Amino acid sequence: MFHRWLYRRFPAVHRFDRWSRRRFTPAGQLALAGAIVGGAFGVNVYHSLAYEVFALCAALLLYSLVAARLQRPRLSARRELPRYCIVGVPLVYSIRIQNAGKRMLQRLKLVDTLTGAWPDYAEFRRSRATKKRSGERLDGWPGYIHWLEMLRRRRGGSIAPGTLERTLRPGQAERAELSLIPHRRGRLHFGTLHLLATDPLGLSTGECRSARPNALICLPRRYPVPRLQLSGRDGNRTGRTEGRQSHSGLSNEFLHLRDYRAGDPARHIHWPSYARREDPALREFEAWAESHQALLLDTCFRSADAGLHFEAAVSVAASLAVPPDTETASVTEIFAGSRHVNLAPGRNRRAMASSLLEEFAWVQAQPDLPFARLATAVRASGPASLFAVLLDWDAPRRELCRQLRRQGCAVLAVRVLGRAEEKTAPPPDTDYLRIVHAHTLKEDLARLNVQARS
Repeated sequence: MFHRWLYRRFPAVHRFDRWSRRRFTPAGQLALAGAIVGGAFGVNVYHSLAYEVFALCAALLLYSLVAARLQRPRLSARRELPRYCIVGVPLVYSIRIQNAGKRMLQRLKLVDTLTGAWPDYAEFRRSRATKKRSGERLDGWPGYIHWLEMLRRRRGGSIAPGTLERTLRPGQAERAELSLIPHRRGRLHFGTLHLLATDPLGLSTGECRSARPNALICLPRRYPVPRLQLSGRDGNRTGRTEGRQSHSGLSNEFLHLRDYRAGDPARHIHWPSYARREDPALREFEAWAESHQALLLDTCFRSADAGLHFEAAVSVAASLAVPPDTETASVTEIFAGSRHVNLAPGRNRRAMASSLLEEFAWVQAQPDLPFARLATAVRASGPASLFAVLLDWDAPRRELCRQLRRQGCAVLAVRVLGRAEEKTAPPPDTDYLRIVHAHTLKEDLARLNVQARS
């Protein structure tokens, strides 16, 4: 009961800490500490001179706070954000600041924030229990440091304060840069931007707030993978295409000329032959049918370190779907739990990459979803080849891969192991199963030498 009561004080402690860091400079925090200590030990003025320290620090702080209040800056600010960021990769973004006041400002400090709900007590207890089972070091009782980690993850990242080094004259606009480190996938919501100007004594700051809401999509982190060739029953089929026909792919290989027929597109007419013969001729090209390559992301699994385990699986799936060295989509269909994405055939693979990565930004673990439902959807699709990113290698997952291979589908199964499964997981029992570890993804994916054939 006492721990629950103490837990409810965490948000108030956090707000006071953020306020004091914005309101007072390091010198001001030292003066504030001196005033508190001097006041505590200088109660009896006949036995100690500490009251003099209290009087000096309190007078300096009072003057500083009044001056900062009277000289509060008038500013307007606007964030200039890209559309995407990547988990764990620092993002430097710009803020355009304009001085709307009549006073010259120097060394403005910028403090940007992200918004998010406070973690509830039940989630806090579960998270600490999971961390303890996985063998990670805890911060001890009452767990305020762990609560801060959960809050940063909920809000999606941490932003380091920045400083505008250039002098900002009245009416002048400048750009400052801040650094964001994303901690999770999904949408990051920006909150209040605090612009701080230091008072003449350098102890406290005058604050101007800009509350323009902004959002940023955080994509999963990807790692380099070798070029993987999966050839199933519907590999690239070549043939001929006439101008009036529509295909999922049309190469630039010229085959021959033929006589023009009504309904043929004018863009395929060979005009030099038309000029010589006075009879239109049409160019005929080689056509190819786009291979139906799908990707399955397993979301139906419970693990002792489910957070790290599942995030590693999402990174593997994103790396296979859109290899970072090509930035081109390698699949046309994605099955990720209840999410099913079927991209239109014939679209530009490079243009599809951003759409695929956005899908991986939203996917969530679904431990209560039966894997049989996911397997049924994959079998009904009938892919020519399949990347299967799995969190387990039990009977239903093994049987799905075997059925697809019997139907002529090329399958590459990649099982992602968390720390809790490393000691108990058996070695691969088939030639199309590969093992990667959640804490060594980069090295394991770089060694993914697959030539899986049905």
